[in-house]
Amino acid sequence: MAPASGLVLAEVERRLPSDKLVSRASFDVLGVIHSGEFTIDVEVVRPGRSIELIEASMRHGDLTSIRARIWRLAATDTAQVQGIEWAPLPPPDAMRPLAFSSIWDGGYIDSLEACQEVDARPGRGRSWIRTRFPKFTISAPMLWALSQCLEVEVAYFFDGLVVEKT
Repeated sequence: MAPASGLVLAEVERRLPSDKLVSRASFDVLGVIHSGEFTIDVEVVRPGRSIELIEASMRHGDLTSIRARIWRLAATDTAQVQGIEWAPLPPPDAMRPLAFSSIWDGGYIDSLEACQEVDARPGRGRSWIRTRFPKFTISAPMLWALSQCLEVEVAYFFDGLVVEKT
């Protein structure tokens, strides 16, 4: 799911570049995500100057496997309403190694190298995550959206994101 989600978000960004920020991305898995050829359809459902909704679907032939809805908002200065300050993310070498394959199964998970803050606990933690394989580029807003889909508080892919055909 994660590689396919990244491809869908990257295609939205490629086809509809914008200076708006991704505020939410949700994915509905409608069926098996097949390997092989696929098409991604992208449509602006709600256009706007300050907020827009985009829908993207990944199809394998006539079968839609993923439908994504992406909300993008105009960037504005929020300094006056700033409430919480996050400490900077420590560098990877200041964190403990994390073996995702001890938590989850799968070839994609096995391809990841990760390290996590020592005070991380279930549902709360900050991590550096990267893959050992070649990558494609993805912008910071799309990376943030992907991290939200992976249900991690903060995820930086400092070497990129890989899609591996199994």
